Amino acid sequence: MTSPGWNAPALIWVVTASVLAGGLFVWPLHIVLVAGQNADLALVAAWCWGGLIALFQPPRDAVRGWTRRLLTALDSVALLGIFSLDCIVLNQLATMLQSIYYYQTPKSALVLPLVAVIGVAVNRTPVSVWRMVTFFVPVLIVLSLGIFGLALVNLHHPRAIFPIPDIALTTILQGLGIIAYVGVPVGITLRRASARMAEQPTWRGRLVALALPAGFLGVVYAITMGALGPAALIDLRWPVVFVLDHVTLDSTFFLSRIGIVVVFSWTLGVAMGLAVHLRLLWAVAPVRQSVRVIGSTVLLGIWGGSALVLNSPTTSTYLLLRWLDPMATWYLVVELAVLIGIRMVWMVRGYRRESTIGTATDV
Repeated sequence: MTSPGWNAPALIWVVTASVLAGGLFVWPLHIVLVAGQNADLALVAAWCWGGLIALFQPPRDAVRGWTRRLLTALDSVALLGIFSLDCIVLNQLATMLQSIYYYQTPKSALVLPLVAVIGVAVNRTPVSVWRMVTFFVPVLIVLSLGIFGLALVNLHHPRAIFPIPDIALTTILQGLGIIAYVGVPVGITLRRASARMAEQPTWRGRLVALALPAGFLGVVYAITMGALGPAALIDLRWPVVFVLDHVTLDSTFFLSRIGIVVVFSWTLGVAMGLAVHLRLLWAVAPVRQSVRVIGSTVLLGIWGGSALVLNSPTTSTYLLLRWLDPMATWYLVVELAVLIGIRMVWMVRGYRRESTIGTATDV
């Protein structure tokens, strides 16, 4: 982390990496299972909730004393959920690679090298992760947009992208809850990354930082839903991978299938996101470099071991939906309530301060 501070684009790339790392593997399967073709309405509701989280982030002047301690406790709970989600992400990534691309490769050969690379990247220098994120994430976004453009030729069910007239509020709320885990990194990343910026980001800057990963997930949903339709989508474990892997190019081109590009971008994106999550830990609990290296090694070992212990993606998905999702939902409710409360207290104090100054001036 540099002393002059980050610029606005750095906040966008860091938030994008943090949010997308855990949001792709079961995306958008379970929201369609719950909300059906009205899943896009649940997405709009989720984006509105994320927008509130971004808008009510406390200003720097308000983060001191009891406010700082309260936000630290809130961020600690968020990190616990994020790290649990990262174990599931690594398991899903390794299982996906093993099932689709590397059939005879042991899972340990897919997980452990990736964990080791993340550890080296995180512990090199305090700024190494941020430099890699600000370089690789824009490249991955541009590369993904190119792949999405090629995937448009497979959009055989465009009507499925739009909601149906029969709108059931219950299913929309269930769809909102089923993707609660995606929203957990939003608040903590905005708070801790904003503290590293040269200037406090405006509310517009925070909304833009949230809009990029939200829009990315929306495009992924539209392409997957439009290519497969709701009936076929719910029968695939990794519908996004299936759709992108079946994008074909002209046979005269040097690469007729872009599956290897999908594998590379997916793996690199997960690595960037997990590295950001590790750095968020040391932003919440600053320690010496030696303690940081030991702590990172232990946590990476837990990630890798958990990914290997989970015997199937069915088990990890069950843990995600049965245990993590309900806790994530409650966390997001509490987080928004805390942020609104802090903002109101800060505004009341500012009003009283101005009133006191005005009274003293009149005297």
